[in-house]
Amino acid sequence: MNTVLLPELSLWLDEQTVDFETLLSFVDGRAMMLNTFVPSELHELHSSYVDAGGHTVVASHLLVAPGMAPEPSNETLESLDLARSDDRRHCLLGHLALLREALEADGAPVRLEVGEGALRAADRPQ
Repeated sequence: MNTVLLPELSLWLDEQTVDFETLLSFVDGRAMMLNTFVPSELHELHSSYVDAGGHTVVASHLLVAPGMAPEPSNETLESLDLARSDDRRHCLLGHLALLREALEADGAPVRLEVGEGALRAADRPQ
C-alpha cells in the first residue's frame, strides 16, 4: 500500500481559509482509500472504494464530527472501474463532496477547490 498527501486542495469556511489534509492510498490497484482531516472543525471523513468487478465499485464512508456518533454509510457505484483514471477521479471528487456536505450542515458557507495536482495523484495508483 502506498499513501500520498494530496496537493492543491483548498478549503474555506465562511470565507476563511481552513487547514486540512487528505491522504490517498492505493491497495493492489483494486482499492483506494481517502482520509480527510479538518482539525479546526473536528471533522474526519474516511472513505474506501473497492472494485467489486463487473464495472461496480463499493464505497464505504465513515464521518466523524462533533456532537454526533460516528456515521457510517455505504453505496454501490455502477459503471465504475478503479483501473480507469477517470473513475478514480470520480471517487476522489465524491469523497470531497461528502466532506463539503458535512461541513455545510454546520451552517457556514463552504468552498472547496481541487487542483490539477490532486486529480493527477488519483490518476496514478502506486
